This record gives sequence, C-alpha cells and structure tokens, in this order.
Amino acid sequence: MPASLDLAALPLTLILLAVLIPVAALFARLLGRNAGWALGIGYLVAGALLLPAARTVVTGSGDPAATRWSVPWVPGYDIGLAFRLDGLGVVFAYIALLIGAAVLFYSTRYFERRETSFEVLMAVFTFAMVGLVLADDIFVLFICWELTSLASFFLIARSGPTARAPSLRTLFLTFIGGLALLVAVCLIAALTGTTSVAEVLASPAWAQHPGFSSGAAALVAIAALTKSAQSPSTRGCPMPWQPPPRSAPTCTPRPSSRPASSCCCASARPSPGCPCGARCS
Repeated sequence: MPASLDLAALPLTLILLAVLIPVAALFARLLGRNAGWALGIGYLVAGALLLPAARTVVTGSGDPAATRWSVPWVPGYDIGLAFRLDGLGVVFAYIALLIGAAVLFYSTRYFERRETSFEVLMAVFTFAMVGLVLADDIFVLFICWELTSLASFFLIARSGPTARAPSLRTLFLTFIGGLALLVAVCLIAALTGTTSVAEVLASPAWAQHPGFSSGAAALVAIAALTKSAQSPSTRGCPMPWQPPPRSAPTCTPRPSSRPASSCCCASARPSPGCPCGARCS
C-alpha cells in the first residue's frame, strides 16, 4: 500500500464512522430492517481501512506517523482533535467494530420492522467507542465517553415505557462517572500542563505529586466502575441501579428473541471503562 494511504488510514477510518451516522438513517429508510447489513459492512470496511495503521503497531515496522492523526481544535488551550493507535487501541477498536457489525447483522432478522433509531444510535455509539479508545487528547476522550453514555441511554429508552426507569438509572449512574472523569481531566491538564494522553501518562508530575496521583486515579476508577460494574451473580443479572437485560432494544417477547435481546443489551451497556482504566494503569 502506498505510504500516503498508510498515513491516511486512521483519519479515513474515523471519517467513515462519522459519515455512517447520518447515512444510517438513509439505509433504514431505503432498506428497512435489512439496513443492518449495509451498516455492518460499513464497520468491516472501517476495520479494513484501519489495518495499515494496526499492522504498523503490531509489527513495529512502517511509518510511526501512520498511527497518529491530529488537527487543532482549541489552540488557546492546546486542545486538538488528536487520535493515536497503540496496542490497546487496536484490540478495543476491533472489538467495537466487529461486535458492532455482528449485532447489526443479527438485527436484520431480529427486528420485524424498520428500526431507524436503533441503526442511528448504534452508529453513534460505535463512532464514540472507537473515538474513545483512539483518543490522544484527554478532552476528546471525555467527549467520546459522554457520547457513549448518551447513546446507551437512548438505546435503552427507545424500547418502550418499561425501559424508562432503567434508562434513567443508567443515565444517572453514568452522569456520576462522567462528572468524576471531568474533574480528573481538568486536574490532570492543570498539573501536567498538557492534554495529550501520551504526554500525560509520561509526565513526571505523577511521581512528584503522589497525593495528586492517588486522587486522579480514584476519580478515573470511579468513572470506569460506573461504566462496567456488574454483579457476579451466576444468572448474569446487573446491579440494582443498572437496567435489566430485557430493557435493551427488543421487538417481541418471544423466548426465541432473548438471544437477540442479550446481544442488543451488550451493545447498549458496554464497558468503555475497561479501555480507559487499562490505559491509565
């Protein structure tokens, strides 16, 4: 592949995922419930576009510039739309893309009618999740984090009146986590003097200010737990403040629909806290 295309792999992937958000509504209008096939194939194409950058990360060969992309956003505060692909990003980006495609493929025969809101919200969530795991600016990471919260809330709420209370519980819980993460992001930016994730993690401020390090770690841990807390129950039931599995996008109450309900529930209540916690550890 030409070097110019290698350098464009990361931005092309993100741009394609962003374009799929408005296009998802068009797919749903034109293709009905079969829109999931087109959108899922779009995710597979995004994964293919990311391959050159992923190969550079995995093999250690190629141009390192292919794993980074940024454009100025708020120059006065040194905030930019910065993204970087590393080993952790490769793993979680492909998890988001491949599982998202699988959910959409399954939904083509699970839903009995056109579900435009589901397709659009899945597109928003997937874009936000990939953006979160690739973000190289702590404020961009926070924005993507909040987008996953909003997408999860609406994915659950769209299921009908019985899902309203669980969706509000989810929104309240993730709001607490988002607030903790915002405080942590502002404190980290103020002390380290940078918003770059890579530079923040390598900053000597962590060793020079152990009290600050403990406080920031606690705030990030709170945020991560609000995204990924689950009960160890053998039945797989969530904690009381989280939505039950059947609150995820469903269409029919048939027993045969439960596997699809579980699959859609997994998409509506994912764990962005896992990559965030792992990156900060």
